[in-house]
Amino acid sequence: MTLVVVAAVAGCAGSSRSDEDYRRKAANTAEAAASAVSTARLAVEAAGKGRLTGPYVSVLL
Repeated sequence: MTLVVVAAVAGCAGSSRSDEDYRRKAANTAEAAASAVSTARLAVEAAGKGRLTGPYVSVLL
């Protein structure tokens, strides 16, 4: 799951004109991937406690 999210998010950055631009894009990509993983973890935890419905979790993930 995590690898799929990282691969999908990594494709969103355009070409970089400098090393600093590349670093910023890489940092933004890493932050977006970490956010997606956090969302998935929260959803799985809440679903495990019966706080979310199955259909909602399947769409969220």
